[in-house]
Amino acid sequence: MSYVAPVEGGTLVIAGCEEGHYVVRYETVADEPFAPEILVLGDINHNSVNDVVFATQRCDEDDEECVYRTQVITWEAEMRRFVSLLSQTITSDELPEVIDTDNDQVSEILIRLESNGTDSTGPLRTGINIYDWDGSVYVLSIVQLDPPRFRVQIVHEADRYFAARQWDDAINLYQLAFTAKTSDSGSTTRANGWTATSSTGCWWRMRLPE
Repeated sequence: MSYVAPVEGGTLVIAGCEEGHYVVRYETVADEPFAPEILVLGDINHNSVNDVVFATQRCDEDDEECVYRTQVITWEAEMRRFVSLLSQTITSDELPEVIDTDNDQVSEILIRLESNGTDSTGPLRTGINIYDWDGSVYVLSIVQLDPPRFRVQIVHEADRYFAARQWDDAINLYQLAFTAKTSDSGSTTRANGWTATSSTGCWWRMRLPE
């Protein structure tokens, strides 16, 4: 088998044997100067077929903000090609961890959300996202966020409770966001296990559905 790699960027190539000759079965190219990074080569969903978990890194023009794009592929014998085991590409600031978090012999894909935010994103919630196998593909199954650090994050959390019609939880968080003290140096208010830190003041009016 002969293969010519692209001039720019790193390449991940998987070759397979067909009628006594090796042929390219899968190919992906990463942005220069990065090469795809293989995270796991093995059976992660416990179906006796080896899978490939790899990530490619992509940065902006100034190389100040970079993200990882993670893919999970496996060989589909009936289709005679590699297919994705993800419902969508996983994009994250950190490389994922592939671990069996619940001891069911099926590995999960864990993403740690460690960025506090940038000038372009504003404040971000930290925590973890866990992608689990649903029998067909890996889907986002658990979002476990750390307590919010800014007023707007408390409001967003309250909005999620409000949309889920969990009125008591929503009201408690709206009240926490409303009563949190503000100053140029920032101050802290605690309520119901939440801690709010803010330097701006906002007002809200809400009405519960009957």
